[in-house]
Amino acid sequence: MNRARLWQPEARIDRKSLPSIGEMKVAMAGGSPADAEAVDAHYQHSVRNDLY
Repeated sequence: MNRARLWQPEARIDRKSLPSIGEMKVAMAGGSPADAEAVDAHYQHSVRNDLY
């Protein structure tokens, strides 16, 4: 826990530099940018409306 430096802002990765869920899925399983956008849209909807 101490080595992770989770409390230090300079140790955190900017989320905008990371790929989205859809981009990761397309990179691993194949597909198009449109597929990535569809996965991202479905994911965002599911997290907000279906998670709990």
